[in-house]
Amino acid sequence: MEKEKHMKKQIGLWIDHREATIVTLTDDGEEIKHILSNNGNISNIPAAPIRKPGRVKRSHFRGPARPYVGNHLNKFYDEVIEYIRTADSIQIFRPG
Repeated sequence: MEKEKHMKKQIGLWIDHREATIVTLTDDGEEIKHILSNNGNISNIPAAPIRKPGRVKRSHFRGPARPYVGNHLNKFYDEVIEYIRTADSIQIFRPG
């Protein structure tokens, strides 16, 4: 009885907060997929004001500075994870 051959699935993942490029290599060939985060230009989103040491007023606390960015990124990362989940090996790259 011949043992069933397992196809190796290797993934190279280049990712930042704007997009992910996923290169999948199997015995059948290669595939390249791009996933966009759809969060726009993160540099245009207003950040929380800078506080001076010793001058924290509880009434000014507004929670995380960019919660809506986090929600978009969570969906983005979930999609990336779903795509790479079945890999036998993953190489992760990022800018810088």
